Amino acid sequence: MTARGRKVLAVDLDEVSADTVAKRLRRYEADYGEALSRAAIHGRQLRDAVPPGRRVQVEACLDEPGFSRDVPVMADARPVLRDLAERFEIIFATSAMDHPVSLHDRYLWLLKNQRTVCG
Repeated sequence: MTARGRKVLAVDLDEVSADTVAKRLRRYEADYGEALSRAAIHGRQLRDAVPPGRRVQVEACLDEPGFSRDVPVMADARPVLRDLAERFEIIFATSAMDHPVSLHDRYLWLLKNQRTVCG
């Protein structure tokens, strides 16, 4: 519990509040001239849904400075998180250390989007 007596709720950044998959799918189409749908990758990592010769490059974008800075907010995240923020102290969690270059960009994403996401 916080000092204000509210419980704390940890919310993951990727695919809960930040739509990283959408940006990665757009990037894939830009890089290879072919679209991948969410249905095509359902239940798999993006790297496992592409031809083996593209896997390294598909993952490499996560280590590019700036890539994580302008990821779109997940559809419906704003109203859901605003509702939760009325009852919980919201903290955001991320596994950014899997791609350390992204940590600063994720921080900037939070600065830009936290108020619009949580109210």
